[in-house]
This record gives sequence, structure tokens and C-alpha cells, in this order.
Amino acid sequence: MAEEDQEQNPLERIDNEGERLISFTKRRNSIYKNASEISILCNTDIGILIFSPSGKPFSFGSPHMEAIANRFFRRDDPAPNDPTANLLEAQRRASIEESNRTHDELAAQLYHLRKEGERLAKARVAIEDECWWESPLEELTPQELEHLTQAMELLKVAALRKEQELLARNPPPPPPPSNNQTTQQHSE
Repeated sequence: MAEEDQEQNPLERIDNEGERLISFTKRRNSIYKNASEISILCNTDIGILIFSPSGKPFSFGSPHMEAIANRFFRRDDPAPNDPTANLLEAQRRASIEESNRTHDELAAQLYHLRKEGERLAKARVAIEDECWWESPLEELTPQELEHLTQAMELLKVAALRKEQELLARNPPPPPPPSNNQTTQQHSE
């Protein structure tokens, strides 16, 4: 399928300088990502050197570009029986494995946090739907306003009944005498 697409749309130089720079940056990052994945998955050393359209050099190396270049130009591949090189290589591989484990753990945590966020968002929407009466009046539909009015009338009736029950059980104390009544009682 990819070959068919290439035959139908041959690659051509991008004439617009801005579009060419954007394409270069995106494709460069994609190459780096793929190189990093190959290095990790296949346990290989990789070095990439790219020059931008303006001539600026960009490099990617795993473990690092200097080691790759030294190995390529001088054939600095350490002897298989070199204990120091073997120790460094083992340490490098252990570091990569630990980084991969950490990455996997963080990716799993992120996945679970996103799922929890989705669950909480759904719960919030459900609560907002259930508590529509707490919305500003301007946001309520005519049916919701009618429902709210009826509910408030029922609440008022229930509150008045409760007040009457409480007053019947515990009548309020008589009001204190006013100054006029106190004066009349003393004068008699």
C-alpha cells in the first residue's frame, strides 16, 4: 500500500521555505523517535547526522553521538574480554532497562489517572444533571422553572406544617410586658 501511495504521489521538493522548514522539523523528530525506539527494542547503538536546509547540523546518538562516531571512524569497538567495557555496557543496559520500567510505570499511572478523570467528569455531569435546581435561573428551561416553582410551593407548605407542629408541642413563651403595662401594675 505504501508503495502504491508513493507511485501516485511522487516526492517533490517543497518550494515554500516556511513549509519546507516545518516539514524538516517534523520529519527530523520522527526519525529521532524511530531511532530511539530501534535502539531500545533491539539493544543497538545508533547515530544519525542530519543537516537542515540552512546547513545547520543536527545529530542523534544512542548511547551518544561521540561514542558512535569514535566507534565508526576508529573502530573503537572494545574487545569482548575487556572487563571495564563489559561493566560499562552492563551498567548502560541496566540504566536503559530501569528507564524503560520507569516509563512503563508512569505511562500506566497516566492511563489510570486519565480514566479516573473521565470517571469523575461523568460523575460531575451526572451530579449537575441531578442538581439542576442549583443552576442559575437564567440557565433553566421553562419546564425546569415550572418544576422548581412547584417544588418550592410544596416545600413552603411542608415548612409551615412543621412550624405549626413545633408550636403546638412547644408554645412560645408569653411576650415580656411592655413599659405601659408595668407602669399600670405598679400604680394600682
